Amino acid sequence: MHGTFRFRSLLSQFTLRVIVPLTLVIVAMIAAGLYVYQQTITSLLVDRDRELAALSAARLSEAMSGYTRELNLLASSPNIQSDSAITRMAALKSAVDASQIFSAGIVIVNREGAVLNTIPPEMSPVGSVVAGQD
Repeated sequence: MHGTFRFRSLLSQFTLRVIVPLTLVIVAMIAAGLYVYQQTITSLLVDRDRELAALSAARLSEAMSGYTRELNLLASSPNIQSDSAITRMAALKSAVDASQIFSAGIVIVNREGAVLNTIPPEMSPVGSVVAGQD
C-alpha cells in the first residue's frame, strides 16, 4: 500500500476535477441569465405601463378640453345669459351637441348658485340653491 490515494479511479478524478466545476459554472450562468431575463421583462413592462398611462392621460385631457370648449360655447351664448327663462330653455334645447355629450343633464345656475334652468326639466327644481353641493 502506498501513502497516496491511488484507490480513486480515473473516472472519479475526472468527475471531481472537470464535471463538478463545469456543472457549477453552468448552474451559475443559468441563474444569472434568469435574473437578467426577469429584470429585462420587468423593465419592459414598466415602460409599457408608463406609455399606456401617458396615452390615456392625453386622451382624457383632449376629451376634457372638448367638453370645456362645448360648455364655454354654451355659456357664452347670449340666449343662455338672457333674463328670460323661456329664452334660456329654448337655447338649451337647441344645444343638441351639449345635451348629447352631457347625458346626465345640464343645469344653469346664477352666481349665487340658484338653479335657473335644467335639461331635463325634472332634474332639479328651478329656484333651488345648489351652491356648495358636490
